[in-house]
Amino acid sequence: MLKLNSRNTVLAIATAAAMGSVNATAQLEEVIVVAQKRAENLQDTVIAITAVSGALMDELNISNSSDYEAVVPSLSVRNSPARLFIRGVGRITGSLGTDPGVAIYIDQAYTPSFTALNRANSLTTERVEVLRGPQGTLFGRNATGGALNITSLKPTEEFEHHVRGKAGNYGQQDWGASSSGPITDDLGYRVYA
Repeated sequence: MLKLNSRNTVLAIATAAAMGSVNATAQLEEVIVVAQKRAENLQDTVIAITAVSGALMDELNISNSSDYEAVVPSLSVRNSPARLFIRGVGRITGSLGTDPGVAIYIDQAYTPSFTALNRANSLTTERVEVLRGPQGTLFGRNATGGALNITSLKPTEEFEHHVRGKAGNYGQQDWGASSSGPITDDLGYRVYA
């Protein structure tokens, strides 16, 4: 006969709860990322990556680049002077000829500025992927600390219109609207304000 004391009981309950959470985790929606230059499931990617969807940005109330620090491990953002660090690696100086240390891509096009994070929201952005470094093999020499991959929303095949509003303390009001749809069979549009 097995005799359980309170410590063994707590361990048994914790183990059962952990096994239950594994089953709950398996039912999460599939997140597709392009961290390795091809679309693949986030759970199958062998890179240290954090993906934030446009809907998650709204849920977490992410409104500027500094808000990502609370969501992405080892990310540090400074707005004045403009600096972005991943795992302690980034641009130390703004002098000409210095490499940033963190590569930033908007729709797979390189940009030296991370201010695109300030404009990223559910009306404009499909997802933001933060790949902890080094990522030089896939993203080039400026990715020692990592890479930031911002994927914009594409025009839709059917007409879609979205309006959102947010109000807060001290008279804060944020409004946004977007519209997307087809122009011809091969051409579409997406606008936002």
